[in-house]
Amino acid sequence: MGPNDASQQDVLSGANGYSPARVQDPALAAALGEDRVTIQFDYPNWAVVDGVGDDVRVFLSADISTVYGALVQDVPVLMSFRYGQGEVIYTSYHVHQNDAINSIFTYTVLGFE
Repeated sequence: MGPNDASQQDVLSGANGYSPARVQDPALAAALGEDRVTIQFDYPNWAVVDGVGDDVRVFLSADISTVYGALVQDVPVLMSFRYGQGEVIYTSYHVHQNDAINSIFTYTVLGFE
C-alpha cells in the first residue's frame, strides 16, 4: 500500500475484463513483432500499481478499469526489478489465463538482458 491509501481496498481495485496493453520494452516489442497485446484480467480486486521506481523495468502498461468504475491510465501490469542475485517479475494478471502472454512470459523469464 502507498502513503495515500487508507485501506487495502484502495489498492485491490482492479476490475476483471479485457484491456489492450502497450508493450513498453523495445526488446520485448521486437521479440513479439508487435507493440500491443490484449490482457485478460480474470478476477476482480487485483492490486493496481500506481507507480514504480527508476530501477523497475516495465514491460507492459494498460489503461484499466477499477471495480468502482474509474479509468486509470498507463498502469504498469508486467514489470521486473533486480533483487540480490536474481530478478523479481510481477504481473497484475494471471499468466495461465492469457494464451497470448505465454511468449511474453517466456521472454521475461528466459530472455533478460
